Amino acid sequence: MTNGTLLSKFYAQFLQNNEAIVKISIDGNKTTHDLNRPFKDNPNKSSFEKIIQNIKNFNLPYEGLAASLVITPSTIDSFLENIKFLREKGFSYIEFYPDMYAFWSKNELKKLKKILKKFSLYYISLFAEHKEELIFKNSLLDSIVNKNEVVGITAECQKIHLASDGHFYFCDKVFSLPKKEREKYIIGNVTQLINNEKRIKLLNQVKEKILKLIKNNCQDCIYREYCFCPVGHYLYFSYKRWDFKKYFICNFCQISKIFLETFWQIKEFLKFNPLFVKIYKY
Repeated sequence: MTNGTLLSKFYAQFLQNNEAIVKISIDGNKTTHDLNRPFKDNPNKSSFEKIIQNIKNFNLPYEGLAASLVITPSTIDSFLENIKFLREKGFSYIEFYPDMYAFWSKNELKKLKKILKKFSLYYISLFAEHKEELIFKNSLLDSIVNKNEVVGITAECQKIHLASDGHFYFCDKVFSLPKKEREKYIIGNVTQLINNEKRIKLLNQVKEKILKLIKNNCQDCIYREYCFCPVGHYLYFSYKRWDFKKYFICNFCQISKIFLETFWQIKEFLKFNPLFVKIYKY
């Protein structure tokens, strides 16, 4: 994962030659992107032009080039337009996630469901009309189709995350915490071994606290194995002293279901489509 501003020709070619997946944080066109991703030291400076310029350092099309955009309550209306924009720029994977730190109103959740329905129809049409040059992959859909990654509260997460400070952390969401607060979640650094025992202990401690709060909310959910992981959000809400239980039921769970229902419907509709089978390799 990168913001894409330092992807020189040398680094881009190195990553491509080693078949690395390069996931770039870009929210769509310039107007949308600039709403959420200004430079820290200069909020009036846009990273958009630099990202678009650096994409050209890859030999396109490159199957490992991925875009990662965040949908917020203020960018719902332009979501589909931004998806199409990113595909035109050469991204072979397009990942999109809801802003789980935002508080979504009932009306905004309805709008989210409506726009994802439009996305579903658009994505299905690409396969139905054999528009292979416009098709992109999505990791969440891939997980549902191939069952290659169990996520959510029940998952035994195997991920580690390296920060610019040289330390490894057990969850990427700790980067939303102040530097001093995140120190307790360090599980190693680049000069020493990773303490996997500590990683598992931290993960299990947080999961136990979450399960105690939400009790049976997830027990009979058919999407339990695929939903978004709440661990990092629990850490953030605990730090802010916000009501995680209320947030989980009103926002987190509702948004997860909206997303997963969308991808589940796509899978069910396209599971016998030859082009879909070819691209998702199942």
